[in-house]
Amino acid sequence: MIRFLAVLLLGPLLSENARAQEFTVTVDYSRPLLQFILDGQYETISRDFVSQNFPEHAAKYSVHPKHWNSQVITTIEIIPLNHTYTSDALIRLHEWGYRPANFYELLALGEELGQDQRYRLIAALGSGDPRHITYLEYNSLGWHTNEGYSKQNQVFWNGEWWFAAVRH
Repeated sequence: MIRFLAVLLLGPLLSENARAQEFTVTVDYSRPLLQFILDGQYETISRDFVSQNFPEHAAKYSVHPKHWNSQVITTIEIIPLNHTYTSDALIRLHEWGYRPANFYELLALGEELGQDQRYRLIAALGSGDPRHITYLEYNSLGWHTNEGYSKQNQVFWNGEWWFAAVRH
């Protein structure tokens, strides 16, 4: 009933003909970030992930440090939103009882989706730094900053993007 009401109330904000999808994944925070990235066998990987621009602690944002060396079973939902800026997407997710997925959760989701991931654009806004956004783009792993965009330097996400989120 609650899910029905959420879809009824949120319908205009969701992308046309799209519904949120739920996946249960095991996130291995003990795995070194670089190894987690390489294990994904992505066709292309942004070189920024192996630089000091993206520290490992940012990849584990919103996870209590006691879990940083363990495996955590997490339910991730990917939510399609209509055309929106980063800040608006974060506000919507929070209003609906979600926090944005962090980078480790995005990588675990990519492993769970396997070949199906090749047909999606999924952003994880939970890096802990609003300037850093990680995403799966078809079979590529990307990272960029918000700098240089409109509306106070934010990314504008078109209707093809899904946002990875975790219930509070």
